[in-house]
Amino acid sequence: MKHVAQLALLSIVACHGVVAESPSGTDAGAEAAAPPPSGLATYELDFSQVNFYDGKGLVSGRDWSFAFALDLRMPVHQFPPDFAPDQDALVRASNNRATRCQSTSQAPLEEAAISLQRGQSTWVESLDLELEPGAAVVPTSDEGACFGYREVDGGWSWSWKASPLTLNVATNRLQSHLVVQKGPIDALKIVFNYNGLAHTMKVTFVAKPMAQQP
Repeated sequence: MKHVAQLALLSIVACHGVVAESPSGTDAGAEAAAPPPSGLATYELDFSQVNFYDGKGLVSGRDWSFAFALDLRMPVHQFPPDFAPDQDALVRASNNRATRCQSTSQAPLEEAAISLQRGQSTWVESLDLELEPGAAVVPTSDEGACFGYREVDGGWSWSWKASPLTLNVATNRLQSHLVVQKGPIDALKIVFNYNGLAHTMKVTFVAKPMAQQP
């Protein structure tokens, strides 16, 4: 019988070319990780010309956070020097004492975004921040940025785990990459675990209208 089984196996190899073995301890029927949704594009919010709080860009860190409604009508949104992010309905910067990437900050963070206008129903894959550092405060390993997202019913949810802020020596800019992978949502809010004071120059996010299901 063993000889017959070996002949049968050889017959399978001859017909199909190879017999794959499952790695030890794994499920051969397990599905691979889902690929990113198709139809994604890159969008940019450029605050580099905005005059705000004694500097260019959106002041960030040390209790400062900002929210923005998602608008995919233009790939690049350049904000003018006289843009007032503490009064605008599309982008809203706010200073809330002792707000950090922690659940105790949820209420004041959401209250500060009440006047934020409704955005476009969107799937957001990821987001990148570029900041101009202020005084020489190098981020520590536990400092970074996290985010909240507003769902289409108006409720906020939060991802409190901070993504690191790192200094790009070549450009002298702080950077942070946040994996979002949420939708449908219509707004995002960026919160900082950072004791220094910096200015956000650019927000780049990868997204698609939620009319195309991810």
